Amino acid sequence: MPTRNEQFILNAFFPNTQIKIWSLVVTVFGDLAAQEHDSLSGVQLKALFEIMSIKPDALRVALHRLMKDGWIVSERIGRNSEYRLSEFGIAETKKVWQRVYRPVHETNRQWYIAVLPNSLPNNDVRTVKLAAQTYIVDQSFLAENDHAISFPFQAATAPAWIGEKILKDGIGELSTTLLSAFDNMPNTASVVNDIQRVAIRILCMHQWRRIVLRDASLLHMQYFEKGNIRRCHDHIHQLHKDIPRDFAAKVMNKV
Repeated sequence: MPTRNEQFILNAFFPNTQIKIWSLVVTVFGDLAAQEHDSLSGVQLKALFEIMSIKPDALRVALHRLMKDGWIVSERIGRNSEYRLSEFGIAETKKVWQRVYRPVHETNRQWYIAVLPNSLPNNDVRTVKLAAQTYIVDQSFLAENDHAISFPFQAATAPAWIGEKILKDGIGELSTTLLSAFDNMPNTASVVNDIQRVAIRILCMHQWRRIVLRDASLLHMQYFEKGNIRRCHDHIHQLHKDIPRDFAAKVMNKV
């Protein structure tokens, strides 16, 4: 039977949604075991995921998928298995590390309205779609797409609907869910079970990673100082102080 804190974790972070367990596993390794010689045992992972009411079978399926995709590798030691990020997994984690963990949000990126000869895939996380073949992009995107017609994006004179467009494709909902969780979160010092505190940190970081890995979130933080994305950013970096990574790693080492 879940404890009060476990039930809080379930209801606050994933109400009526289906968790992608493999993605959550990536967040765990990215947060707690991102270096070459870092590893987590099957026992440690099982204990952490049980706190989040994720069944061992679902965890095993996720681990198998990530090994098949080349994200993690495993080693049998006695009766237990040790898992760690592969070279590919470490490289992919390093690519996004600063974006996920940066304590100060970016304010100096140059953004442009770009008109392209063709529409981009709907899952392109580097752009904000305004209309057919029309996007907000940053300078690096233009460097790779020199066939675009572009002009600087002026947030001060942009109509309000552009701010709404930036939060489309689920970013607005993700940020609202995370803010709601923070609003309802008990004081972390009152959570006496250390591994539950680690679970809270992981689920916060997972939700934040889903938000901040899209360029639209950086755009919104830069120009909408009182917006939900900026508020999420500030909450996340307070969480790093309330439940530090070093503390989480020590807790997992005791499992």
